Amino acid sequence: MASSLFVFLWLGFASLIYIPVGILLFLKASKKAIKNRSSQMVIITHWSNYIQCVILILTLYVSFSNMGPNEFDHIYRAVAIIVHYSMYFPFLLRCYRVYFIFKVDFNWDEEDNVFRKNIHRTSQKWLVKVYLYILIVVVAAASIISSLDVINEYFPIAYYDGNSESSQRTEIIYLFVLFIEEMTFVIAVFNLRNVNDDFSMSKELTLICGLWILTGLVSTFDDPYWRIESVIRNHLIMVTSSIYPLWKTYEEQASYEEALTIEMLQSLELILQSKTTLEAFEKALNSQQDNELGIQSGEFLQLWIKCELYRHSPEKELEGEIRFGASNLKLSGETISLIQEEVFGILNVRYFPIFKNSQIYEDLMRDITRQQIYYSRIMQTSLYGDGVVS
Repeated sequence: MASSLFVFLWLGFASLIYIPVGILLFLKASKKAIKNRSSQMVIITHWSNYIQCVILILTLYVSFSNMGPNEFDHIYRAVAIIVHYSMYFPFLLRCYRVYFIFKVDFNWDEEDNVFRKNIHRTSQKWLVKVYLYILIVVVAAASIISSLDVINEYFPIAYYDGNSESSQRTEIIYLFVLFIEEMTFVIAVFNLRNVNDDFSMSKELTLICGLWILTGLVSTFDDPYWRIESVIRNHLIMVTSSIYPLWKTYEEQASYEEALTIEMLQSLELILQSKTTLEAFEKALNSQQDNELGIQSGEFLQLWIKCELYRHSPEKELEGEIRFGASNLKLSGETISLIQEEVFGILNVRYFPIFKNSQIYEDLMRDITRQQIYYSRIMQTSLYGDGVVS
């Protein structure tokens, strides 16, 4: 009785989380944090996850209630297979999509390349189309397995305690299928190892793959409690693939809005306005020594930053620091604004040309060129639209 109560409390608690999250995913499907993950695949995965949890939790109740086989067992088996792969294959399709979009060739040649020729493969329409083809095969296989008695010996229901049909031969079949399933997932994620996407999709898929494999390693077929492991796994996957993207929709993401260009690197004023380029400029200056003044070149940039802070929040203590720094750097400006102008002139004339000839500048150019290709590809795919190209 206590076990049955636990099962229904767990089911109710899970439903209170899964259903609102699923509704929010649908309502926020147009948000970048969800759309860049292919919103339709995310939604399909979420509801398949929920249905599988319901099935697994209810079969726990069947085990605890010592129920025997009945006429609904074949339906259960077919539904369980379909739902399982309805959740599994969207992850593989998302791996393919991330790899295809963010795997940039070293020569960065966007003309007449594989991406342009096959851009339709990144659209949500294409992903859903492939998913439906796969699902048709899964439904057909599940129907055959459930309807033919000759196969029952090899694919038993296997949710009753002491099920004699769960033979060694059956376990070998299940283990083989599990191995193929997990190996395919590992290969898909392994191909993302050198992919650096700004949306953390590769890390998300890698974590999900780890959870998928870990559950397979610790599960046992002759113990009904393996379902608990699977349900917990599904909950963790839900947090990773559903709640995390939702949380991202409420978080201000500078990386989505800040689009760096090569042109920005030609102007010190623009470099100082971007966090990424400012940090690169600061790193280059800190690596150099000004022999004339006997200080690090970065001292001028630090003084300019303090002047910029003073413009937005004038404080006596900060003003004192600025004047002290200006004195050490032998600047002649009498007001904070004049000091800032003088520092900017020194940075622009003396240090900016040195920065443009540094390895840090070359690395930054390379990164921005790569990012421009990323965003060019993103704008042509369903990360921002349906991936339809006229």
